Amino acid sequence: MTHQEWAPLIGPEGSDFVAATLAEQVPGKAVKTIQERAGLQHELCTPLLGMVDQLGVSRAEAHRGVLQAARQALMARVQSLDAREHRVKLERLLNASFKYLGMYELREVPFAVMEKLENVPPVFLKQLTGDRQIFRDLPAKVQRQVWEFDKKLLQADALAPVGQFKYEVATIMRALAMDEFLPAVLAAAATKGAKDEPGSKSAPAPASRAAAGGRGGGGRAAQPRPSPVTGITRKILRKGSRVLQVLKGMVGTSQKIYNQIVELCITKYRDAEGLYVGFKELSYCTLRAQLLMALHDDNSAVATRDACHELAWTLDAGIMNGQLTDKHLQKLMKFFDDVSQAEQKRESIEERKRELARERKKKGNKRTISSMLDEEESAGDRTGGGGMVEPYRVLGEASIILRDPSAMHLLAAAVLQARQGCTG
Repeated sequence: MTHQEWAPLIGPEGSDFVAATLAEQVPGKAVKTIQERAGLQHELCTPLLGMVDQLGVSRAEAHRGVLQAARQALMARVQSLDAREHRVKLERLLNASFKYLGMYELREVPFAVMEKLENVPPVFLKQLTGDRQIFRDLPAKVQRQVWEFDKKLLQADALAPVGQFKYEVATIMRALAMDEFLPAVLAAAATKGAKDEPGSKSAPAPASRAAAGGRGGGGRAAQPRPSPVTGITRKILRKGSRVLQVLKGMVGTSQKIYNQIVELCITKYRDAEGLYVGFKELSYCTLRAQLLMALHDDNSAVATRDACHELAWTLDAGIMNGQLTDKHLQKLMKFFDDVSQAEQKRESIEERKRELARERKKKGNKRTISSMLDEEESAGDRTGGGGMVEPYRVLGEASIILRDPSAMHLLAAAVLQARQGCTG
């Protein structure tokens, strides 16, 4: 009997075989043909089944026992294989077991093989996109590979948590707390006023007297450096956000998935249908910044590769501190100076390309412009090519992070404090 004749009755192929056999043969013969194809082929199987019948073991129990033994043997074999040394063996085993995904008792085997492989072949990833039930049961590592393979599936799965973030209590409260950093401004102004007032070197500032409740003293002098604004730091809010935990789980170590989720946040903010920019629209900006910082909290390499990492980190530190210090402001200035310099470099490269194109056309040079730029770079001219990120795109993403309500409130408070310093 050939392999095709005894292939298991699994999936569409098995269904078609059963339907065709029942249509072509009389019922008794059709059942026998199906049993011959689907039955265990070892010569000892028939007498052993007869023996278990005599022992009072039902065929269903015998079937479950065989499945369990086969699953345990295969799982032990999979775990013993090295993903790199035995990649071909694992792929062959995946090809043989993939059809059993529809059988709950055996799907553990192809799941384990796919998780063991460093990269699941695209032909299997494509099939996994078509069955949502099986996809939900896949190991997280395999799910990420499917999302990387199918951008539409990723967006469909990420859309719900991204949309739910706007309804989290912390998101709403932080967006509405427009005065969250004013205590720092008022405290600094009160302290400065008390110091500047003649003969009141040791007198408490007005803000301190108010804080003392008019009891004639006992209040501590206001300090320019406040405690954290809300009592709950952004890091704690990140850990408590269900949406952020879901999205972090989706990202894992995949830069591609992270970039696509960030792109989704930007698209949702850009295409918002509101008549004005309210907290619901701004939630996408908060989510973009908080997802980056959540990965930063985990020391993820995905966060460090984000071009806006330094900007988000600096703003987050300022928000936690309650004000922007000189060090924070210097880092912000450096970030935007670097973007400006990168744009100037890009413009010089484009101009140099145009010059080389004119020279090439004039002299009839057959070398490509890229090869000419590479020669200049190897000779010491560093204005040549390179994989530079587009500065304007970085600036656009930076604007999303700056529009996070807490970041905007912090910057507004810094402007007020600077204005007080100029007019004081």
